[in-house]
Amino acid sequence: MVLERALKSAHATSIAEIFPSASWYERDVRDGFGIEFDNAFDKRRLFMHEMYPDDFHPLLKSSKNQKIKTKTSVKPSDEYKFNEIKGEGVYQIPVGPVHAGISSQGISGSVS
Repeated sequence: MVLERALKSAHATSIAEIFPSASWYERDVRDGFGIEFDNAFDKRRLFMHEMYPDDFHPLLKSSKNQKIKTKTSVKPSDEYKFNEIKGEGVYQIPVGPVHAGISSQGISGSVS
């Protein structure tokens, strides 16, 4: 299914009420292009961390490749809330700065 709509402003009507998985795409488009989806049930950022400026949308043709002035603080209501899961058999696995599959030998070791 392809849905096309010409926009006269940076607003569009959300279709996530009908197709809930569309919220991921709407959030992606909002971050990249700055298009606001009216009546969207999930307006959190998707790939842009909350420290990025609100008016920074890197996929716009007018976006310049230059240094970005990030926010110095974020309101608690704007912080991304992670779900915390507790219970038997639940484990938290920290990731980074070195991910699985990257060994220290591969970074600084010698090849023989």
